[in-house]
Amino acid sequence: MTGDNRLPSVTKRIDDESDAKQFQFTLYCDCCGMRFRNQPIPFSVASAPDRFEDFTLIQRMIWEAEHDDAYERANQHALITLFRCAVCGSAVCEDCATDYDTPVCPDCRN
Repeated sequence: MTGDNRLPSVTKRIDDESDAKQFQFTLYCDCCGMRFRNQPIPFSVASAPDRFEDFTLIQRMIWEAEHDDAYERANQHALITLFRCAVCGSAVCEDCATDYDTPVCPDCRN
């Protein structure tokens, strides 16, 4: 992750699986750990090398900007896919939320 102005992750855990050719993130339910993987987004510079080490400075700058955008898109997807616990604010999947109008995670239910 490169951006300093980036919003924090919606979930407590996010895996960055991006490489030199595409951007992809997996977010997890804060309660049960169910995985939510975003669709891969291809890097727009088709002629870019397969390895970061071989990027030119311009390719690296473009990749970092697109990476930040892809991260934000993954975060936005999590906002519409997961529910916020009304008590603690954890991001939980529909299996962990009890009531979709006022979702409460299992930890807060107990």
